Amino acid sequence: AAVKAGAGLVTLFCHPDNMVYYGDKPYEVMVRLTPLNKQDKVDKKALAEELKRFDVVLFGPGCGVNDYTLQVLEFLAAQWKKPAVIDADGLNTLSQHPELLIKLADKPVVLTPHWGEFCRLAGIEMVDLHNDCISSLKEFADKYSLNILLKSHTTIYYDGDFLSFNTSGNDGLATGGSGDVLAGVIAGFIAQKMPYYEAAIMAAYYLGLTAEVLSEQKATLSITPSDILEHIFRFEPLENESCDA
Repeated sequence: AAVKAGAGLVTLFCHPDNMVYYGDKPYEVMVRLTPLNKQDKVDKKALAEELKRFDVVLFGPGCGVNDYTLQVLEFLAAQWKKPAVIDADGLNTLSQHPELLIKLADKPVVLTPHWGEFCRLAGIEMVDLHNDCISSLKEFADKYSLNILLKSHTTIYYDGDFLSFNTSGNDGLATGGSGDVLAGVIAGFIAQKMPYYEAAIMAAYYLGLTAEVLSEQKATLSITPSDILEHIFRFEPLENESCDA
């Protein structure tokens, strides 16, 4: 998704045990091992050196909730100064270690939770979010000085100053993996020096627009993240369709 969004060079860092899954795909993405020390722990000094040349980090998708994920998250919270996007298991791990939220305060980091992930992060019940999602979002973001893109049928961005709503999209985006595509597009936009708040808002809009165009061709329940990835930024109507985009 980051490649599709225009990032010039994308590198995937993975645990050595996962190289068998990532080593030969996709061809547009470089693959490197996350450096580990002799105790099989993340070598944070070596990782910092590896990441010097990168403009943005996307962390979380595919990581799992485990000690490895926690170690990388601790590194990002303590040492990474450039923009970052935290999604998926990065958020799930963060919800188990709220002390790290303080270290992320005022950093150019975008958190991209769906409602379930947000409830775990904020320590609230789903009914509270349903009753007043805007107040819940503002209270949590202001408490920790965070930038958050809250994903749902209406996606809301809030960073303490700026509040934005995106209504593009449909229930085709409810399929697991759609959020990973969104996070990749955000990272790809940030890699091109787009301000992170603008990157988050525009990525949500384009993802939704793509789902709307696809719904003219197929039932929304059959839309997959791969469909979104294949058609995103194709602004002409799909073949044999007369819909506007």
